[in-house]
Amino acid sequence: MNPGGTFPEFGETLPDLGERFRHLGEVFPELGERISPLKTRIFEIINPRIYSWDSMVLV
Repeated sequence: MNPGGTFPEFGETLPDLGERFRHLGEVFPELGERISPLKTRIFEIINPRIYSWDSMVLV
């Protein structure tokens, strides 16, 4: 991942990915419950300085 917060190989930014997770959670509530802890853990691994999934604010 580059410092700009994008994944060039996927052509998506972190907010784009967040929107996809959010949409899945709305369409499939039970899936959203499973994704929430997983997405938190993924972003802790990718960049522990990300402290808010919804706002995607970097410290």
